[in-house]
Amino acid sequence: VNGEVKKVKKVYDIVKQEFVQPAEWADVLSRYPELSTKTGRRFDFERTVRQAWEDILRELMAMGVRANLVIPESDYSLRDATVFQCLANLGRSGIVPRVFDASPEEYIDLMEQEKQSALGHITQFVDDDEDEALETEEEDRARRTVWFRQ
Repeated sequence: VNGEVKKVKKVYDIVKQEFVQPAEWADVLSRYPELSTKTGRRFDFERTVRQAWEDILRELMAMGVRANLVIPESDYSLRDATVFQCLANLGRSGIVPRVFDASPEEYIDLMEQEKQSALGHITQFVDDDEDEALETEEEDRARRTVWFRQ
C-alpha cells in the first residue's frame, strides 16, 4: 500500500462437529422401563431411536445451530432430548404409560416440554463479539439465548 509492504496474518481454528446419535434404546428404557412389556419382539428399537435423533437434528437446524459451534462432550442435553423425542413419538403411536392411558395427549405434551427443557440446557461456545477470543461470559452461555436472538 503506497509503496509500503505489509504482511497480514490471521490464524483461525476451523471446527466442525459431527453430531452422532447420542442415545440408545437402553437410555429410553431407563426413562420408561415399562416399554419392554408394551413393545413386541418384532419392534424395531434402533429405528425408533434413530427417527427421534433425526427429528432433533431437524429441530436444531430450524433453530439456527451453526456447524462452527461446539457442544462439550460432558453435555448430555442432546441425549436427553433424543430420549424425550423418542418417547413423544411412541406416545403418538399409542404407547404411553398406564397412568396416561386415558389422556395420551398429556403424556405427549409432557415429553415435548421435557425435550424443550433439555434443548434449552445445551451450552456451546459462542464468540459473540468475534474477537477470536472467548471471554468468561461467552464460554458457558445457554444456546437458547442465541436461538432467540437470530
